[in-house]
Parts: sequence; C-alpha cells; structure tokens
Amino acid sequence: MNHDAEPDSISALTSQANQGKDTRFRYGCLAVYSILTTLAVPIAFLLGHTVCALSFYKSRAEYQEIRIEHYLKENPQAYGQLEVVHSSNGWAYPLGSVNSQVDHDRLSKVLLWMFGDELSEKMMDNVELNLK
Repeated sequence: MNHDAEPDSISALTSQANQGKDTRFRYGCLAVYSILTTLAVPIAFLLGHTVCALSFYKSRAEYQEIRIEHYLKENPQAYGQLEVVHSSNGWAYPLGSVNSQVDHDRLSKVLLWMFGDELSEKMMDNVELNLK
C-alpha cells in the first residue's frame, strides 16, 4: 500500500508545482497585456489624428479647387491656360500663365477676396505672365 501512496504524493507535488507555473504564466500574460494596452492607446490616438488631419487637408483643397475652377471657367479667354493643382501642404493653387497684366491682377484680387492676403500671394506664385 505504500506503493499506492507514493504516486498520490508525487501527483500532489506536481500539481503544486504546476499551480506556481500557472500563476507565473498569468502574471506574465497580464504584464504583456498591460504593456500592449499602454502602447495601443497613444498609437491609436496618433493614427486617428493623422487620418483626421489628412481628411481635413483634402477637403479644404477640394473646396478651394472648386471655387478657383468656378472662377476660371467663368473667364475662359483670360484663364484658359490655367489649371488647378493640389499641393502637398493641403492647398489648391492655379498653375499656368495668363496673357496680360490686367488678367493677372484681376485673378490676384479675386483670390485675395476668396482666401485672404497671405494665401492669395502664395497662390499667385505659380501664375506666370505670358507677354507676347
């Protein structure tokens, strides 16, 4: 009967050793989970902010493009050589050339009225005067 008692005591010792390993495994999983959660929250915030900012830049450029193109289409003889392009900084710019100083000045005034002083000056940097 002593032989029967020995396997029970061995299994009891093995069970106690496994409980210690299970506890350490649980604490290890909890530590990894805590670290990943701590990192995931700021990463998700930054990704969300980046996506939102890109969407804002795109919608702002599209709005500007619509307004500029509408004005250019109203005056095809003066502004037929201009096209509107998106820039990497989130703005839309007219690009090309006009045939007279009067057309250049008129476009500059319209852009000033639409978008303000600083932006209209930047937009006019890409519009050249094509004197024949």
